[in-house]
Amino acid sequence: MPVHRETHHTGKGQHSSNSNSTASTSANGAPTRQRETELKRLRGEISCAECRRLKLKCDKKVPCSSCTRRGCQTICPLGELLGGQGGRLVLADTDELHRTIAEMSKRIRQLEDALQIEHGMRSTDSHPLLREELLSVKKGLERDKTLSNGEAEAEDGDRGEEITCAMGLLTISEGGGARYLGATGSEQALLAEAGVSGTLMPDAMDPGLNIPEQLIQASQLWPFRVTYGSTVDLHILLESQLPSRERASGLSECFLLNMSWFSRPVTREQIMEELIPAAYKRIPDSEKATTPRMDLHDLALLFMVFAAGAAADLTLPPYNVEAERYRHLARAALGLKSVFDGGSMSAVQTICLMGTYDVASGRKHSMESAWKMMCLAFSLSASVDRDPARWHLDPKIIQRRRLLFWEMCWVDNWKSLSTGRPTSFTPDVIDCEFPEDRDAVDLDNGSVIPSLWAVKNQFAKKVLSNIAVRLCAARPPKYSEILEMDRQVREFDMQPINNPKELSHKIDEHAVFVRHSALGMFRDLVLLYIHRNYFARALLDHPENPLRSPFSPSFLAAYRSATSLLKILRHKFSLFPHVFLRHWPTWAHALAASVVVGSVVTRSPTISLAPAAFNELEQAIKLFESGSVHPIVRQGVVRRISVLYIEIS
Repeated sequence: MPVHRETHHTGKGQHSSNSNSTASTSANGAPTRQRETELKRLRGEISCAECRRLKLKCDKKVPCSSCTRRGCQTICPLGELLGGQGGRLVLADTDELHRTIAEMSKRIRQLEDALQIEHGMRSTDSHPLLREELLSVKKGLERDKTLSNGEAEAEDGDRGEEITCAMGLLTISEGGGARYLGATGSEQALLAEAGVSGTLMPDAMDPGLNIPEQLIQASQLWPFRVTYGSTVDLHILLESQLPSRERASGLSECFLLNMSWFSRPVTREQIMEELIPAAYKRIPDSEKATTPRMDLHDLALLFMVFAAGAAADLTLPPYNVEAERYRHLARAALGLKSVFDGGSMSAVQTICLMGTYDVASGRKHSMESAWKMMCLAFSLSASVDRDPARWHLDPKIIQRRRLLFWEMCWVDNWKSLSTGRPTSFTPDVIDCEFPEDRDAVDLDNGSVIPSLWAVKNQFAKKVLSNIAVRLCAARPPKYSEILEMDRQVREFDMQPINNPKELSHKIDEHAVFVRHSALGMFRDLVLLYIHRNYFARALLDHPENPLRSPFSPSFLAAYRSATSLLKILRHKFSLFPHVFLRHWPTWAHALAASVVVGSVVTRSPTISLAPAAFNELEQAIKLFESGSVHPIVRQGVVRRISVLYIEIS
């Protein structure tokens, strides 16, 4: 029995071993045969896998002609197109298919560009058919290829966010004098490139100014105090230089009507009810009169009002000797009473008016001197950014300080944007309340139209201050921040006039026009400052069609703002040419807008916007030719624009 069991067991084991050996040999043979088949296909000895699957005659080339004709040569000879993996979409003539797709893609892009331009002229929102998820459908292979090469800025994470813009221009003369223009100071760079530096006005010693020698020296020494002679005698001499009471009133009206719409550091009430009565209440030539003499800073402020009024007097040339005379007298008055030993509010107002006068008069290097003058005023205005009500001051003084601060804040932001330099007042340190809007208009239907000044203050606080700080910062803003700034500007309510005829019954036509044109111009200017760098980037990177650039929103926004600004300026010049001629920064804005529309024509002449841009450039040239009596325009702007026009033609 034991032997039988052993023999039986052994026989059973042998049978099992033979069975396993046969299965192992069969399993090892399948991969071997598969490899042999693949090698034969690679050598072209048998049909490729795809031809075998489809039962097609194969010429056994690698790749075979059948797979090449069907557009699947990349899988030949070993691969197969299985059902559901696109095999049914492979057509007989792949090259023709690719050509058809390329032509259709080009046509689709042309239609999308036309739709984007047409819709962009009417709305700032994206068209429903131009949503990013819809536009990305046609980018499939092209987008993947671009991403693999690292060339797509908008698709490559933060790369589109880290576009660097110009950090500004620093020039140092042989004598060591330095001048800096920041990233947003392109208007000043354009004027410098065109050879425009302002008008060389007469010096204080010019005999035509008819200023006493002692006062000439005081003017030349300012901002330092005069240390010679009797201050009382010089004070009397200054008061003797005042014009007649009638001329004083006329110059004040000229200032209030024609120049104060952009900056108004002093109000009509202060001029007519305080400054002029204080200056003319004394009996002429009565040096021993008991009435106290007018404060020297108040006298300086009055002289600067006269200077600005003479520059804005439409009966005089835009840049006249009378205006310069009063400016030097104001400097002399400030030189008799130091502004550094506790500058008064009148001193700050005077220096602010000096900066405004420098801009309006077109004096040589006026923007540079105006910026420095305003910085001096800002530094002297102690605690003006704090609301004065906390100190329980007189209501009149509270109103005046609030008016002064928000006018300074307004000018500070614009000076910052025009020169590319940082602001003096940052939003996080301001708690000054808005002044009472005494110029608001009550309509018959009970609604109230806020004054131009009230809208300006709101715009400065909610929009302009933040934009000026960000654009003039050391680190260039990301493009997402640029789009957010654009949104803030467009969403701000500029309080448009829906019924100008009704409003014209309340205020005069000139005031209605100034309000309408000024608010529109302010909006377009801010948008130009925001988008100008990225407008240029879109043109440089995609000259064949800037609308394909990741920065196409900036391209369209800058173009629309430039054309809108030129339209406003043409209309303004046609109605009030003499007023227009007395504010030369407006011509600088017109030059910058003209360069924008001209760049569209020169850089991208084949896009659909080019004909309209060329027409805008022609209209701009006519505007500059009409204003060629302006020295800023005459010195080089017309020549520069004309050369650009000739190059395009």
